[in-house]
Amino acid sequence: MVAPAPGARRRYRTSRADWLRNLQAGGPAEVTVGRATFRAEHRTLDTDEAVTEFAEYERRNGMIGPILRSVLSWLLGWPYDGSPDARRRTTEQLPLVALRPRGR
Repeated sequence: MVAPAPGARRRYRTSRADWLRNLQAGGPAEVTVGRATFRAEHRTLDTDEAVTEFAEYERRNGMIGPILRSVLSWLLGWPYDGSPDARRRTTEQLPLVALRPRGR
């Protein structure tokens, strides 16, 4: 692994993340929340649904907005400003996955 130069921006392409590729290949999903673990069904949200869910998340968690914008800017490699256009671009670059307990 090569460390980035000081001050360099990192770009993460989650479409290449092993966990996402495993889910897309039909691998089983197991979720742990606290001490509870369960098998889960999953689906990747389409862009419009992802934008809506992401906007709702930002609305519900407004107090962490500055932290969220900073972290996303770092992960994405471009300045995320919370605008509708930035939200759409983000959800196209970082797929959102919905998980729910299997059989529900």
